[in-house]
Amino acid sequence: MATKYQFVKTISNPRLNASKTLKAQTQYELNKKIADQKEKWKAQIDKLNIQAKIENESKRAEELTKETEYILESYKNILMTSAQTNHVINFDSLLISNEYPPFIYNESAPLLEDYIRKHNVPSPSFWEDLLPFIKSTRIKKEDAARDDYNTSYEQYRSKKELEYRQYLESKASFEKNKNNHNQLFIRIRDGYLSHDTESICDYFLLVLENSPLPKGISLDVEINYIPESCALIIDYMLPNQNALPRTVSYSFVKTRKEITEKQMSQKEFDAFYDSIIYQLALKTIHEILSADINNSIATLVFNGYVHGTSLATGNDFTSCIVSLSVTKDDVLRLNLERVDPKECFRNLKGLSIGALKNLSPVKPYLQFTKNENRFVESRDIITNVENIPNIAKMPWEDFEHLVGGLFEKMFNVHSGEVKVTKASRDGGIDIVIYNPDPIHGGKFVIQAKRYNIVVPVSAVRDLYGTMINEGATKGYLVTTSYFGSDTHKFAQDKPISLIDGSFLVHLFQEHGYTVKITTE
Repeated sequence: MATKYQFVKTISNPRLNASKTLKAQTQYELNKKIADQKEKWKAQIDKLNIQAKIENESKRAEELTKETEYILESYKNILMTSAQTNHVINFDSLLISNEYPPFIYNESAPLLEDYIRKHNVPSPSFWEDLLPFIKSTRIKKEDAARDDYNTSYEQYRSKKELEYRQYLESKASFEKNKNNHNQLFIRIRDGYLSHDTESICDYFLLVLENSPLPKGISLDVEINYIPESCALIIDYMLPNQNALPRTVSYSFVKTRKEITEKQMSQKEFDAFYDSIIYQLALKTIHEILSADINNSIATLVFNGYVHGTSLATGNDFTSCIVSLSVTKDDVLRLNLERVDPKECFRNLKGLSIGALKNLSPVKPYLQFTKNENRFVESRDIITNVENIPNIAKMPWEDFEHLVGGLFEKMFNVHSGEVKVTKASRDGGIDIVIYNPDPIHGGKFVIQAKRYNIVVPVSAVRDLYGTMINEGATKGYLVTTSYFGSDTHKFAQDKPISLIDGSFLVHLFQEHGYTVKITTE
């Protein structure tokens, strides 16, 4: 029986795993049915693609959210992670112990036998005695084989010697790097244990470098050590708000066909920023003091700085926004896994002003003066001060060291460090005090004036200018004579103490010394 349809075709779509047989009475009708069916399949595929994109974007949003949550957790747990870690440096694990591998040359040396065979050199036979040309032919082939062998062997030897020289160079470089690496860590280890100042700074820098930080925060720190008072000063460059993450989650919005972010409110972010800064401060002092197995630190000062831009002037600036001075007992008695970072910082008498986002500057408890070459070794004048008939007549350099010795007695209770500057008559400061006391501490400058007449007002003006340039919190003007009314008036509203001859005698008496000042 004849079929009703003259045109039949089966088409398929691998993407949908579908097939269909189409029938028509004309080719035109069949082509139209094929086109219609393909259009239907295309619509189905487009729908599947849209669904797949939604699923993929939704899955991507979930993955981004998980990654964000992980990053935020690493920020929120900065202090806890540090508290659960041993920060003492294991130097044995840092030293390179492995040896450079022995020289191995994988290419085999050429063998003469191989070249004898290559040149088809025959073995000697009795025919050579009967037919000399046979011997002559053998000898020529043998000489050619030897020449070929010698050439190959020389190439082999040269190549081996070259590789051996390269090996020795690589080995020497390895040994040099290994030696330098090990000597560096041995120097830091041994120097730290022997209380070497540079090694102490290097050791604690290594402690901080070995402690991980959340993604987005890099370690930017300067460490200085004052051996006389066993004070370690950490100048830490803290992240500003722009460096911290604000996003808390991601979601795919179907109607807009895009992934959107959910961010912290400004209030939440400000609290988050405060927490991070306080955690970094506590983390740092905890790691330093818990790693101080040699008891090198009596006082640890943390100064946290931030780079910013003034909205009023547009100029860049750097502010110290947090400062903290602690002892080892202050920190090691804390359970840092359970504290509130901000409350803990305050309990340790840390300095900060308001919300840290404002970058309000505070005066560091203690700063390290880098131009230490201006200082000279103190001379012990105070021990024999009672043998000096009149300190107003003593050499001016000795008077500076005498005043330095007196202030060292006065500030010894707070582990203060007193330094005398190099001799100069240019009106510069004579004595610098680094006082780590958390309440009354700071950097003090002293000018000692061995006068027999009234001290001019210019002296206190010079001292005040020096205080500003030095970043000092207090100034002392000490003299063997007395101050006029203009000097007292200038100093009355400033952090300056005037110590005249009579009060200077009283200070010596308070510390068990009897001195005489006669200005006639």
